[in-house]
Amino acid sequence: MHVEQPADALQVFAESQQIFEQENNLYWAASLELYRAQVQYLAGRFWESRFLSTTAHDRFLS
Repeated sequence: MHVEQPADALQVFAESQQIFEQENNLYWAASLELYRAQVQYLAGRFWESRFLSTTAHDRFLS
């Protein structure tokens, strides 16, 4: 699947993240949170990006 719109990418990442969380696959859930942070950063949404990247960082440490 190739997604060109940031909003579409964020939706796909969020849905995928929920699936991995339900499967208790915390590594991939954190990875998808980081991917969401990257999309937000590229869209110029720096506060959202920082929040998501900080949350991903905390998930990787736990």
